[in-house]
Amino acid sequence: MVASPAIRQRRTRCFILRRNDLVPSLLHVSAVLRLFRAMLAAAVLATGALAQGPLSFGEDAIVLSRGALRLGLAPTWTRFDQRYRADGEAESLATDLSTDSLDASRLSILAPMQQRLPSLTGLPDVRVSLGRTRVDHDASVLRVPLSAEVGIGGRLSFGVVVPIVRTRSGVLFSPNRALNEGNVGINPALDSDDAINQNAALLAQFASAVTALEALIAACADPGNPDPRCPQARLPEAQELATSASAFAGGLDDVYSPGSSPFVPLANSALDAAIRTRIGTFAQSFASYDITDIMSTGPAGATIAGLRDMLRILTDPAFGVRAEPLESRTSTSVGDIEVGASLQLVNTVRRDTLQRYGSGLRVLVGATFRLGTGRADNPDDFVDIPSGDGQNDVEVRTRWDLQLGTRVALGFGGRYVWQLPDREIARITGPHQPFAAYWRRHEVDRDLGDVIDAEVTPRIALGSFFSLMAQYRVRRKAEDRHTGRFDVTDDLGEPVTLDAAVLDAETEQREDRVSIGLGYSTLTSVARKRARIPLELFLQYGESIRGSGGKTPKVSVGVMHVRAYVF
Repeated sequence: MVASPAIRQRRTRCFILRRNDLVPSLLHVSAVLRLFRAMLAAAVLATGALAQGPLSFGEDAIVLSRGALRLGLAPTWTRFDQRYRADGEAESLATDLSTDSLDASRLSILAPMQQRLPSLTGLPDVRVSLGRTRVDHDASVLRVPLSAEVGIGGRLSFGVVVPIVRTRSGVLFSPNRALNEGNVGINPALDSDDAINQNAALLAQFASAVTALEALIAACADPGNPDPRCPQARLPEAQELATSASAFAGGLDDVYSPGSSPFVPLANSALDAAIRTRIGTFAQSFASYDITDIMSTGPAGATIAGLRDMLRILTDPAFGVRAEPLESRTSTSVGDIEVGASLQLVNTVRRDTLQRYGSGLRVLVGATFRLGTGRADNPDDFVDIPSGDGQNDVEVRTRWDLQLGTRVALGFGGRYVWQLPDREIARITGPHQPFAAYWRRHEVDRDLGDVIDAEVTPRIALGSFFSLMAQYRVRRKAEDRHTGRFDVTDDLGEPVTLDAAVLDAETEQREDRVSIGLGYSTLTSVARKRARIPLELFLQYGESIRGSGGKTPKVSVGVMHVRAYVF
């Protein structure tokens, strides 16, 4: 961002959120509002002071005098638990993570078992599910930009902003709370020797029965064999029984072997009952040949997946997702560092930067280079709140301050941000597919959409020290561009070509935001030698009122901006 504190404040109000963003606790917001009310009361009680030009939200068209230094600190609290859909309606931030059925369309590693179960159960159109997932997710961030700006020649200034960002992702993950959802779960043979032995015994019984029947069929090939079972054994049904039993045992091994499938049907589910019924049918068929080797009632079934099971499915490489657990986490890191310059083109008010009263016009232009030093979005964390985009930006901006006498002013601002191309690691899948398999994870080329931002800020002075402000801000972000094609093998072993262009969906963003604020400044009093410490303080609270895009957060933002001057 630009070195100007004005720009730094702008950045705190307009940032671009990715697969999940930044925010604070409600206590922080309420504290800001209490401080706002206290300062407003003080402003109303202030009397007898000369009026000054109204302040802005930490951003104006003033440039420092030669050699002047301005230091800034702007703790900014942002919170959201909703986002705007592509159609502009608001929905929960955790909408994609909450589902009535975590099935193969959402968790692709379930697909192989879903493909095998129809032949194993004898049921058509089998749909497997791990059950219902309920996720509550809210995001918050405390962003503390530290800024320094120095005046060069009266109309030009240079500055730097270094933000410290503390993010918190609050998550409450509650799978299968009713304890009756889903029809599959984690294969108990992954952890239990008893389950392994139970399955192995069943397969051994089938193998023994098939061997005995094939031996009988071979012996009865001799017409003179006196075995009373031979008339039946010579029938084609006997060979068909041996063949189908072998195929069924192979299907059991494919589903219940820990090396083949991490999931199996729930014990006592409809799928489990169908498998046990088929086992009983095979046992009766073999018994008609006096072969009673099959005595087991069935394989080891799973239990309903609870929280621990779901977290294991997300994190254990055996389940193919290899992601971070869905749980609350807090992170502190440096954000995107900014260096920039501001040039004042017009100033018909006063040359002295400390004098803010009178009528006239100030016009400023500036440019900023933003380094991608922030922590980018983690593709392995489905509820991550990054501290930056992880790529470089170039920004140009302008600021117009129209002073309408000693008490009223209008501020107009605009900026354009070129987000420079780079590369990122992403899980290549369409929107609303948060549980993407690890085989979708690849490094792709990306060019984040450019940003246009405009705002209007009316201000009114309450006296020499205080000003009230309001603001309407519009932000538009273009669609991202991702490129890259990758030939991979999916969970079914089929070749698949991944196209990174699917990541572009629902990345175009629009947000409208309104803010109110209170400013306190001693600059005019210092210029008139009625105060000694040149200081500015801005309090601001804003909320999104409209948006669209699919990944646009509906935010509330509180800012406390302090600037001190050294001459």
